[in-house]
Amino acid sequence: MSWWEVRPYQPGDEEAINRAFNRVFQASRTLDEWRWKFFGQGWAPRIMLAVDQEGQVLAQYAALVVRFQTPLGVLPAGHVVDVFSRSEARASLAAGKAYLQAQQHFIYRWCGPHDLPLSFGFPSRRPLKLGELTGPYRQFPPEPVLCLRRPLFQRRSFRYENLRVQWGLCPRSLEELWSQWGGRLPYAAVRDAAYLRWRYLQRPGVRYHGVCLFRHDEPLAGLIFRAAKDRLALVDWVAPPEAQVWEMLLAAVSNSFKLASGTHLEAWLTGDPETAQVLRDLGFSSVHHPDLALVVRCFHPALDPASVPGAFFTTWGDTDLI
Repeated sequence: MSWWEVRPYQPGDEEAINRAFNRVFQASRTLDEWRWKFFGQGWAPRIMLAVDQEGQVLAQYAALVVRFQTPLGVLPAGHVVDVFSRSEARASLAAGKAYLQAQQHFIYRWCGPHDLPLSFGFPSRRPLKLGELTGPYRQFPPEPVLCLRRPLFQRRSFRYENLRVQWGLCPRSLEELWSQWGGRLPYAAVRDAAYLRWRYLQRPGVRYHGVCLFRHDEPLAGLIFRAAKDRLALVDWVAPPEAQVWEMLLAAVSNSFKLASGTHLEAWLTGDPETAQVLRDLGFSSVHHPDLALVVRCFHPALDPASVPGAFFTTWGDTDLI
């Protein structure tokens, strides 16, 4: 046997996993946040590890299970996150196989029509290049992530006709909106109340803000955002691709959010060209993210690969980076 073992997560591994994660990414994530991330939705963890003889984690390939809207209905999808290898696992050509073996074992164990028929992630340049060379990312061309930006306090004239603004995330209202508008997106994480509470209300140590528009007490649109350094990040939303609705949402955020200290609004987006065009029409510039790409893989024979490119809706909130 080689000097590491490749195996799934076992109870008790969490401290070694989180310690290795913090070391590789120079982070200070707590175990509470790790537990929220991998156990907060009630799914069994999909974590494959390369572990040395002392129980230290050398490499990890992992995914969160997300309920995903697809042309076949709602299916579980693997959102690939926290992928890493420690420097010890890259010290030689032989040791470098630890990461690739963890990835391969993950795919063999969990990826298929009866477990994870779909996976997606946002690799940076180095793991993307490795994935393209070794095969896992060759099924579809990597899709650029669109970054849209606009000055924060770019005011435009608007009227709140019979509208009520409610501050807060409003998970049930957003779920109702998702049932109205989500169907136009072929591939997307289901924005139901349970997912929204887990993602944006229950994360330890991180606070998100939200605003919802109502017309005659009926939800019209909702936006989730967070102050991040020099920008106000538009993290997620459930809204129709209509300029008037977006103009009112953005005006409410820009004119009323007292905690904003940044200089601009920023959104990340894939798979929704209608909303991207609406935001451009409202003054947003757009460029491709310089370091991230969306990578999708299908493991279900009934999912048509031709239906995936350009149709995979994600926002900044889907990237696990905010």
